[in-house]
Amino acid sequence: MGHADEFFDQTTAEGKRAADRIDYAAIQRKTDGRPSIVFFEAKRFDNKGLRSGKGNPAVIGQTNKYKEFIVENLPDFRKSYGRVCQNLVDLGLPRIDPLVKEAAANPGQLEVDPDVRLVDFGFDEDQRDGGVWKKHKTKLDEHFGKRLLLKGSPSEFTGGISK
Repeated sequence: MGHADEFFDQTTAEGKRAADRIDYAAIQRKTDGRPSIVFFEAKRFDNKGLRSGKGNPAVIGQTNKYKEFIVENLPDFRKSYGRVCQNLVDLGLPRIDPLVKEAAANPGQLEVDPDVRLVDFGFDEDQRDGGVWKKHKTKLDEHFGKRLLLKGSPSEFTGGISK
């Protein structure tokens, strides 16, 4: 697999920049009450892209490029995710999140948040609190702020990420 920057150099048949893979998306309620699609990049604790001797860790550049792509294609993202919500409602599944129903009923109200969150997982308490990690975590905290989610075990996401 190539580095994320290589994927962004690809273009579509229409001459638009092609997207790399954002790891996952969720629907959340914004502070104004509207449903919003939010994106997450997930990295295991041992991923070298979370660390940097000089400058910023590579994941910051990676998520900045995701944000640029999302912003450049915001109407398409809104339309596509609105359609996904409508498709889920049309399937008549027994359990559908109320936010999905809201987005399907009023797709014009659906927001798309271009600020990608970072999920760091796969570490124990010693690794999380270790002195070597703290300098790297400080750089991530400065960039991501509340968008940095630290979960030692991926099983801690069993309750979902939509909250």
